[in-house]
Amino acid sequence: MQKYAACPVCKNLLLGEGNGTLAVDDDRFVRSCRCGWRIELGAQEIKQFEKDSKRFAELLAAETTQTKKGRQP
Repeated sequence: MQKYAACPVCKNLLLGEGNGTLAVDDDRFVRSCRCGWRIELGAQEIKQFEKDSKRFAELLAAETTQTKKGRQP
């Protein structure tokens, strides 16, 4: 969940010692920040995020391959 590595509100990257929290288990992802921002994703949202990320990676790889063959993007 690199998308939430930095807080989208204050851009804080730090965790612990009052800076923010991160909790991950099989069916839950929670990230919070010292500024008050917080996101919690459940199992279905995590699966959709993983599916979307995989599809994006496939599209990017296909475009890179086509560009290397001489096609301009």
